[in-house]
Amino acid sequence: KDSWPTKFVHFLRDTGAAGWIQDSLFIVGVPAILPTYPDMMKNFLTLSNFLLPSNSTFSTEYYGSHPRQYIDILKPSQGGNGKLIVFAHGGAWGSGKPWMYRLVATPFIEKGYTVGIWGYRTYPITDLNGQIQDLVDCLSHMKNSKEYEDTSVVAHSSGAHVSVMALFQRNEEFTDLCDELVAISGVYDIPDHYQWESCRGVEEISPMKPICGEIKTNWIQYSPTRIVNETIKMPRLLIVHGILDKTVPYTSSTKLAKALYIHELEADLELVPDTGHIDIILDVMLGGRTQKAILKWMS
Repeated sequence: KDSWPTKFVHFLRDTGAAGWIQDSLFIVGVPAILPTYPDMMKNFLTLSNFLLPSNSTFSTEYYGSHPRQYIDILKPSQGGNGKLIVFAHGGAWGSGKPWMYRLVATPFIEKGYTVGIWGYRTYPITDLNGQIQDLVDCLSHMKNSKEYEDTSVVAHSSGAHVSVMALFQRNEEFTDLCDELVAISGVYDIPDHYQWESCRGVEEISPMKPICGEIKTNWIQYSPTRIVNETIKMPRLLIVHGILDKTVPYTSSTKLAKALYIHELEADLELVPDTGHIDIILDVMLGGRTQKAILKWMS
């Protein structure tokens, strides 16, 4: 932060170069966790229907005209049970691709659920309103197929923020398209999180400020904790957060849960001990207390 000129940092952020670097680091980091999860690569190839036999089928459908407006769909080979899980990945609003999160499908397919890994336009291609629109359009596309009786959105990090904002901002539409929402490690108060990013020295490289509008007074409208009210129609909602999260503090989720409670809106809160921001999504993918808690809540 102190050694890089602000204009250069903004160049990396606003050209998408920072997002490209973050995606590249994801790929570079995979070998480091393979010793801990030796079946990870095999499971990924199996889900992708690449060379290895699989208990699911894989396909891609587009819900819009932009190359990023697609959803990767993984269906149990024997036919699903009518439940659809749509996963909204994170990436600080500016990075991430569906293939990176394909392993999220594993525990849900084993339960007979169909899983869609949602792809969407990230910053600088669009702003937060565009991402909310992409989510609504994707859910509408899946509902129009008339294949599923029940739809759940499972969302992580900035994906959780986009999903909760879609619930609040497009309430009637969203609740018609989504029966339950699992929000994992999300940002729900933009002014609060900007202060946290400033403490970490990442507030200028983070896409959060431009995607929510550079003017700080506009940030309230993109902060679910601050705009919640008793008129909001709610799906079933589970809020999940790791206690050791240093990227998005767990207080982001406890404050949202408290705000919902004050307005007499129902939500369940699950705080996961000894778990950080990346750990929690690895838990969902590869097995752990987070995965067990979500599956138990769904069932």
